[in-house]
Amino acid sequence: CDLDAVVVACYPSGHYEIACQALERKLPVFVEKPPAPSISHLDKMIEAARCSGVAIGVGMNFRYASVTKRLKALCEGEINSVTLRHFCSKPTTPFWDHTCLLKSFLYSQSIHSLDFLINLCGPVRHVTTVGENASERIVLTMLLTFQNGVTASLITSNTCPHFIFDFD
Repeated sequence: CDLDAVVVACYPSGHYEIACQALERKLPVFVEKPPAPSISHLDKMIEAARCSGVAIGVGMNFRYASVTKRLKALCEGEINSVTLRHFCSKPTTPFWDHTCLLKSFLYSQSIHSLDFLINLCGPVRHVTTVGENASERIVLTMLLTFQNGVTASLITSNTCPHFIFDFD
């Protein structure tokens, strides 16, 4: 059939292969997160999009939520330092074909706060991560330095009974 674009909204294990097939056919792609099983796969997908000359986008909808759009508008001008707390209650077991709870947590939860910070502050120059990853409990602090000199700390955890997104 004659398609204008492909939306890849299925179980994550199919994202990479379906997106690459669409890119081979020079079709623009919108793929849900996580877009690929690894950074090397993601790099290959980005290169395939460049070679085919079509757009590819990942479903990072959190940056378009009304609260995050308001926060970005409030931060117009010079930003020096950001602190962001992202707490939730899940996941407590691995999913999306991962055997590692930490990977499931990063792909399903923390990725949204990281994307928000990158959208707000620009490309990342350096990341340092400290924290605890024990059985069902994840508590991480990520210290990010951006290419423009802005620093950010992201404290993220799956130990909270409700969702918290706190920004300073």
